[in-house]
Amino acid sequence: MRIFGPVPSRRLGNSLGIDLCPYKTCTYDCIYCELGRTTRLTIKRRRFFSVEEILKDFKTVNLKNVDYITFTASGEPTLYKGIDKVLERVKKITDIPKVLLTNGSLFFLKSVRREVSNFDIIMPNLDAVKKDTFLKINRPHHLLELKEIINGLKLLRKEYKGKIFLEILFVKGFNDTDEEIKEMKRVIEYLSPDRVQLNTVYRVGVEKYARSLNREELYQIKNYFGKSAEVVGEYKKKKEAIIKKRMIEEIIKHRPITLSDLKKLTGLSSDKISSILLDFFKENKIVRKGRFYVWKFNN
Repeated sequence: MRIFGPVPSRRLGNSLGIDLCPYKTCTYDCIYCELGRTTRLTIKRRRFFSVEEILKDFKTVNLKNVDYITFTASGEPTLYKGIDKVLERVKKITDIPKVLLTNGSLFFLKSVRREVSNFDIIMPNLDAVKKDTFLKINRPHHLLELKEIINGLKLLRKEYKGKIFLEILFVKGFNDTDEEIKEMKRVIEYLSPDRVQLNTVYRVGVEKYARSLNREELYQIKNYFGKSAEVVGEYKKKKEAIIKKRMIEEIIKHRPITLSDLKKLTGLSSDKISSILLDFFKENKIVRKGRFYVWKFNN
């Protein structure tokens, strides 16, 4: 199933997600990511799933009370080659606004900018504007250059006619120094997004040393950035929990599996996986056969 939600969002009301990539297929391996370490670090664009497969799942969903449809991924959605084809087909089904959630790393590619041109809103990330900070926080694919990424965002602003909401996720001790914030403000003015959305780490991610800013610190930055800035973030946790649960569901549906193998495949802790498995037991979706967890329709 490539669809999840609706998920309540402070930014977008009730949003329905379309997941375009296999789990943790991304251009970055961010230290703060709550979904786990990137298992396929790449900049090669592919059509991971057929448009028909995605549309088949989409047509099963009740769109009542959905405010936005988000094109996202358990990784980076612009790695999906032909995202415009999916968007075109979804637009024929509903006029609910379509939003692209992206880390913003591939907009230097003309093909990507062309394919995303018909979204109503694009929400890219930019967590760092200094190379050393970028490498430490986002841990990008070795062929990605920060200067090229920023130039790509500027080209997107120039060519794209919709709204751009730029998100910055702050990590304590990395991108929150006075020097970093001052340079970030300069780059924001250069990029001219419609909004600047400030976020921070809310749960332990890939690296335990990735720590959050407190509310007062975020609002100090907001005031410095000016009227286009806002503090967001608290509702992201539910979306990420849904993605984790769906990812484990897809693994167990594919084949019986042990807890230790689930840990290796997902990078999640035993406690987190056990909590999700308990939910599946309560929902009468899985059974246990020895050390293996089995999806019921596979019996």
